[in-house]
Amino acid sequence: AVPASWNDQFALDRDNLGPGWYQMRFRVPWGWQGQCVRLRFGSVNYLASVWLNGEFLGEHEGGHLPFEFDVTDRVQHDAENLLVVRVDGRLSPDHVPPGNVTLDEKNTFPNLSYPAGNYDFFPYCGIHRPVLLYSVPPQGIEDVIVKTDIDGSDGVVRVSAIVPDNANATLRVTVSGYDQHVIATGAEEISLTVPDAKLWEPGAPNLYDLRVEALDGETVLDEVALRIGIRTVAVAGDKLLLNGKPVVLKGFGRHEDFAVVGRGYFPALIVKDYALMDWIGANSFRTTHYPYSEQMLDMADELGILVIAETPAVG
Repeated sequence: AVPASWNDQFALDRDNLGPGWYQMRFRVPWGWQGQCVRLRFGSVNYLASVWLNGEFLGEHEGGHLPFEFDVTDRVQHDAENLLVVRVDGRLSPDHVPPGNVTLDEKNTFPNLSYPAGNYDFFPYCGIHRPVLLYSVPPQGIEDVIVKTDIDGSDGVVRVSAIVPDNANATLRVTVSGYDQHVIATGAEEISLTVPDAKLWEPGAPNLYDLRVEALDGETVLDEVALRIGIRTVAVAGDKLLLNGKPVVLKGFGRHEDFAVVGRGYFPALIVKDYALMDWIGANSFRTTHYPYSEQMLDMADELGILVIAETPAVG
């Protein structure tokens, strides 16, 4: 099953770290001709090799982060497509996190069990997060970067969008919510002031709707919609400041593991974990020891949970 680890799905493969093979056939939705078609993997652990219709697309090393391929010229619009993925989770000293390291007191986790890694969690293998085939306009928005600040009682939202060099597009940015509707246009970074802003914080997870549009004259080439919180985070001495005020973190170091799905994306588990955190009075967690799913982080924004996000570099 995808998304999920393979380790708990088969009676005799609990400790099998690979390689494993996946394949599926699919058809491209009608009306995608002329669009840029991309194949996106949310997370594959650990080494991924990908083929489409017998053609090698490429590789990706490391779990817990998304990667994608542009398959515009490789996907078949008038026939069935065959996607094949090889996943190899076998441990190596030069992987992150490392495994099969020299077994001595310096390099080995003190509570060593199977497998031989210098970290204390099981290296679940497989396609762990959703796999998406999607299309975007040729001159579409490639990325959006949002930064927020506070100016007295007002909020400041700075937005920059990356578009193709040949797009020559104008950007229109809209922030709306709590009886406010602010619009600004520009070519690069755009700054908007939100009067009497409702700030984001635990207990009051106020979120605004952000819409970024790429325009050619009055024609909308592409748009991206996000929910954003207006907030600042800073460190002063031994204090963590949220919106200029000290905040105390109460919570946990967590893992995404669960029975049967391993480290696979499991919406009901996300809801359950947050319900337990609310029940016990937590306001934060640390993503031990890798980036969590985008859905997990989006729900933290919705519920007012602070997150210490880690890179997948333990060990």
